[in-house]
Amino acid sequence: MLIDIHTHNSKTAEGTFAIRSFSISDIQAGNSPLDCLYYSIGLHPWHTTSPNWIELLQQFAAKPNCLMIGECGIDHLKGDEIINQTAYFETHIRLSEEYQKPLIIHSVKAHSEILGLRINSRASQSWIIHGFHGSLQMADALISHGIHLSFGNYLSDLKTQEIIRHLGPNNILLETDDSPVSIADIYQQAAAILGITTTMLKTSITLTANRLGII
Repeated sequence: MLIDIHTHNSKTAEGTFAIRSFSISDIQAGNSPLDCLYYSIGLHPWHTTSPNWIELLQQFAAKPNCLMIGECGIDHLKGDEIINQTAYFETHIRLSEEYQKPLIIHSVKAHSEILGLRINSRASQSWIIHGFHGSLQMADALISHGIHLSFGNYLSDLKTQEIIRHLGPNNILLETDDSPVSIADIYQQAAAILGITTTMLKTSITLTANRLGII
């Protein structure tokens, strides 16, 4: 089984366990996640709030086929003022703990802040930064505090390859995000970087997803 931990694509290839990401803005536009087999729900940091956004988030987060809260997070390049993004993110942390579902995080130039919030909140649920871009040292710091990392369609980047080899197959997740590249191709690329077979990588990522309480 291939696990696509975070996707915005509506079509899922056969043999893939895909978690489709929905934002509150999608719901407000009339796109319900209830037709999806599995989904995550959150307020993306690029989007602004509405008067009833928390109620909508609670409503869809409580459904059994909602596997994660988010994507949510902090983005220093786009979106609302950082003080507001942080407040929204703290709401997601609280709901993640309340519903006992992992948090899927959008972090742009905010890894240190995310790490600080993890430590200060004393959250017990797993956190996953999707589409991780950062240093090897930051990757180690995040993982040591229960923040896990997912990688997507940018595996030709040498810095990313170094991080993946350093972390090994038991400490990574993979995703398509909004890329047209298939999750099967991303698995093949990652397996080649690690020097293992795709079958071995499938097993490792499935075990990791189970360990983190995602599936």
